Amino acid sequence: MTVQAMPMNDDDDLFADEADLDEADVILDQPWKVLVVDDEEKVHAATRIALRHVIFEQRKIELLNALSGAQAKQILSQENDLALVLLDVVMSTDTEGLEVVKYIRDELKNKIVRIVLRTGQPGEVPEESVIVHYDINDYKTKAELTTTHLFTTVVAALRGYRDLQNLDRSRQNLHHLNASLEHQVHVRTVALNDRNAQLELKQQEVEAASKAKSLFLANMSHELRTPLTAIVGYAELIQDDVLEHEAVSVQDLEHIMDSAQHLLAMINEILDIAKVESGKITLEPGRFNLDHEIQSIISIVQPLSEQKHNQLSLVCAQLLGEVHLDQGRVRQILLNLLSNACKFTENGVISLHTDVYTDDRQPWIKMTVSDTGIGIAPDQQNRVFKEFCQAEVSIGRRYGGTGLGLCISQQLARLMGGDIKLHSILGEGSRFTLLLPTTIPTCAC
Repeated sequence: MTVQAMPMNDDDDLFADEADLDEADVILDQPWKVLVVDDEEKVHAATRIALRHVIFEQRKIELLNALSGAQAKQILSQENDLALVLLDVVMSTDTEGLEVVKYIRDELKNKIVRIVLRTGQPGEVPEESVIVHYDINDYKTKAELTTTHLFTTVVAALRGYRDLQNLDRSRQNLHHLNASLEHQVHVRTVALNDRNAQLELKQQEVEAASKAKSLFLANMSHELRTPLTAIVGYAELIQDDVLEHEAVSVQDLEHIMDSAQHLLAMINEILDIAKVESGKITLEPGRFNLDHEIQSIISIVQPLSEQKHNQLSLVCAQLLGEVHLDQGRVRQILLNLLSNACKFTENGVISLHTDVYTDDRQPWIKMTVSDTGIGIAPDQQNRVFKEFCQAEVSIGRRYGGTGLGLCISQQLARLMGGDIKLHSILGEGSRFTLLLPTTIPTCAC
């Protein structure tokens, strides 16, 4: 802090000239702003002379002048960084200066600017009453405000303004810090709530998967028991026939074969889904004629379709020719889609429509399996490609199966670079569309 002044002798030699200042002193650009409010020009001139070389904390003083309360209010409304107001009380009215005080404190809500009242008529405005009823910082008569007293009064007021300004800055910084902390807390709370919601959703998914697997295992115990019981039962009949030297019927052997194949198919599905989940399923691509393969698949599915009194048709928009895919997996997918159509359709129509089209210079095979069966409810359509889904449905509808076929089929289609899409209307039927490239992408192998 630097305050430079000379002892009081006369008004012309009270303060050091600028040339007499210590060269080490640095005068900052921003001065202290002091507003002088008085209706006498000579008071302004005397104040200017008295404070012209005062330097407080390396900052000069800049005087602003107002000859009336109205001028003072105009300056106050424009300047928000005034440090001190040297205010005359009696001007055009006995209380004009006091009205300026109320304007500063009540209307402008400025609590940190320092206000020093100066009056030449102390009897008109008693000091005690003013100090008690008005928010001012000092009250002086013009007679007692000699140059030295004015100097000490101004410096004391500037020091008070500085301290209040620092406190106000600290308060604002604390407010900003609190706001920042509140924002961070809010952000972290939102993130934590989102995380908790995700964890809760994940927990629900885990519980749903656990429930689905439990239902799957419950259904599998029933599904496996059915072909096993048939195998055991027909084996016992054969044993009895052999013991009695009777011929074994072809029908008995067919029942044993059907049950064994059923059991084998379910076990293969379980093994396939385990390979899919572990990422160990592999493709064996090769070239084969897809038209011949489809004819073979249709001949296999035909008896199953006839058992449910369905009409099975094949519609080929054009010959598909040779493709470079995994023949066994393509066969598995189409058999699954057609078998499902037969399973969920009775006295209806099942069709396989094939076509070839080009998209972005990539030739695609499109095979659509349609049926007029029971259809799939909208809330179930997103679930049918999930593992064990059919196990949950089949318990209520008793259609059987592991609930893994569609899940495996879609995974296999995607491994070959394609996909399976579903469109279904409950009570009207379903349409599964298998899209495959004519050649397996290199990365899929």
